[in-house]
Amino acid sequence: MLAVQGNLANTYQDFGRVDEALPLRQEVYSGWLRLDGEEDEDTLLAANNYASLLGQLNHFKEAKLLLRKTVPVARRVL
Repeated sequence: MLAVQGNLANTYQDFGRVDEALPLRQEVYSGWLRLDGEEDEDTLLAANNYASLLGQLNHFKEAKLLLRKTVPVARRVL
């Protein structure tokens, strides 16, 4: 289900419907985090996608908070 939601968010972004993609990105990130934990590759990818969209929508504070949390984990794990 999370993969399908991620694909739907990709489609929304491709068609410029970024406001509709945002809640999906957040759900996908939260879902992977809950299921697999912060060190999982899917979780890190979802965090990156979510932060990227936040930046695209000029939600820089939220993106910065998310990246400050996930980048050290990604460096350690990957």
